[in-house]
This record gives sequence, C-alpha cells and structure tokens, in this order.
Amino acid sequence: MNVTQRGVVLMETLIAVLVFSVGLIGLAAVQTGALKHQADAAMRARVLLLAADFGERLRLFAGPPPVSALAPDASAAPCADDAPASDRWRCEIADLRQAARELLPGGEARVIVQGPGELRLALKWRGRDATANSPVCADASLSNHCCPADVAAGMRCFNVLLR
Repeated sequence: MNVTQRGVVLMETLIAVLVFSVGLIGLAAVQTGALKHQADAAMRARVLLLAADFGERLRLFAGPPPVSALAPDASAAPCADDAPASDRWRCEIADLRQAARELLPGGEARVIVQGPGELRLALKWRGRDATANSPVCADASLSNHCCPADVAAGMRCFNVLLR
C-alpha cells in the first residue's frame, strides 16, 4: 500500500456519514412540517363539520333565530321536543358554542345576523403557531378565513354565510 494513501478510506467514510446525516436532518424537518400541516387540516375539518352541522340544523327551522337567541349569554336550558322555535334556537346556538369549546382549542362560535334571511357563522380557535394569525380583513364576510382586527395572536378564523 502506498504511504500517501493512508487514511483516505477514513476520510471517505466520514464524508459519507456527514452527507447521510444532513439527509436525515432534512427528512426530519420535512416530517415535522407534514405533521404540523396534518394537525392544521384536522382542525379545519372539525371546523367544517361544526359549520355543516349548524347549517343542517338551520334547515330544520322555518325562519332565522330571534335576536335574543344570538346573545352570547343566552341561557342554555335543556330543550324539550315540543319547545317553541325561539327556545329551540337558543338551545341549538348554545350547543354550537359548547361544541366549539370542546372540539377546538380556545374555540368560540358566534352567529351574526348578516341581512334579511342571512346569518354568518363565525368560528375561531387557537392555532398551533402562537405568532401567526389568519389574515385580517376589514369586512370578514368577504372571505371565509378572515379574522377581525381585534383577534389575539395565534388565532385562526372561519366565517360562512348561511342563507
């Protein structure tokens, strides 16, 4: 063996280990990003299920809810099957708010009368990234992912217009 070639195999091995390590670190970063996006997608799926469920419940009633049922502090007494529509609305909206609190981290739900025969369902929840928000729009009804300007950092929003 030539004296000038001593240690070449060791250097090749060290470089191969370095390249392999960089590849593993890159793979771990991609996996972490994929898990984050999967968790965000699962949260959005929960939001869509809440919105779809409320939309279906809206179809069960002949008209829009009375303003008294939309108040954030409306009582949530148990509903009887033969309860008047105003009481049923109050209970349905209270159920929606409770489901948002249980299914979404920091979840809140609001039902807003947008116009004649139109309601806007506004859901917000705390995202995994504590510094990023959903976009802020002057008129949150224009986009279903806009948050009002007063929303705290890390919150995500979803708005849907129900007719």
